[in-house]
Amino acid sequence: MKKAAVIAIFANSFISAVKLVVGAIFGSLAVFADGIDSFFDIVSSASILVGIRASEKPPDAEHLYGHGRFENLPSLVIAGSLFIASSGIFYEAFRKIFYAEYGAFEWIALGAALFSIGGKYLLQRYLLRVYEKVKSSTLMSYAKNIRGDVLTSLSVSIGVAAVALGIPWADPLVAIMVAALILKTGIEISRETLQILADSSPGNEIISRIRSVALTVPGVKDCHRVRARRSGRGILVDLHIWVDPGIEVATSHKISDEVVGAILKNIPNVVHVLVHVEPSPQKEDIEDHSKMIAAIASEVTKVKQVVGCHGIRLQHSGEDMVAEMHILVDSSLSITETHRISEEVSVRIRSLFPNIKRVVIHEEPESVGSVEI
Repeated sequence: MKKAAVIAIFANSFISAVKLVVGAIFGSLAVFADGIDSFFDIVSSASILVGIRASEKPPDAEHLYGHGRFENLPSLVIAGSLFIASSGIFYEAFRKIFYAEYGAFEWIALGAALFSIGGKYLLQRYLLRVYEKVKSSTLMSYAKNIRGDVLTSLSVSIGVAAVALGIPWADPLVAIMVAALILKTGIEISRETLQILADSSPGNEIISRIRSVALTVPGVKDCHRVRARRSGRGILVDLHIWVDPGIEVATSHKISDEVVGAILKNIPNVVHVLVHVEPSPQKEDIEDHSKMIAAIASEVTKVKQVVGCHGIRLQHSGEDMVAEMHILVDSSLSITETHRISEEVSVRIRSLFPNIKRVVIHEEPESVGSVEI
């Protein structure tokens, strides 16, 4: 991956130099803007190298889960550089249109744009091949940026050709289009990066696969509260498993270790797994839970403006219990009213079952779905 970043730096340096020189000397704002875009690609490539080097450091006392997220920080640098580039191009393009400062057609300007299309396309194909091996989100962000560059250079070629056909304002107009594409790419990259930095889930498919793998381990009766979050190229997982309450502690730890090993082996990019072992509920406990859930559902629907509830779950926390549920409320209610309703639901449940010490409520508008328990 480091090799890919170095190659990208040298390739973009050459392509950028060609377009900046040609655009400046021969007065094509579209070609010059394309050169600025490529220059910021160089900044992006350098930031990727820094991010990779930082992310590959092993865990330490201050970063117990490693430094994976450092790999995503360069993506924010890439997005920021694209915002700056697009702003400058917008300003200059509108200034030229306002003052009618149009340049003449030059064949060398068209040649520079066509050269950029070929070079960027080859670079993008190379980066995508590397991505298939390393699965780096930053590298994918960079490849998307390069793809945008190919389309940008194509637009520039069309604009320069239009100048040759007697449409001088086509050059700054294409420059505006280039700036818009640059801005769009920056927004997409920043949104994707912020999702990763904000502990976003790798997706329901991965969660389902983790649960399926855990259930294949002998001794695991069931699993729940399966959670996963992305950190750089890696995925961090934690889940709860149920085991036979009569087995020894050593055996339960062995089952837990086997679950960890199975997930690491079968789910790509998982770098850390935390397993919480719990005794599986007995038949009488299940029956009690079913009765409690039915009673809770009945009590919740007595609250005014609650039209239903679903997803009720009960969990033991020592001798106490925690209840979790989703309630359906009128979509026209204010946040203040919805919060008041949740408080009333919580009070009613804790009064009905004193051993329930905490109630976690997720409010949903009535249109989300039907009532289920």
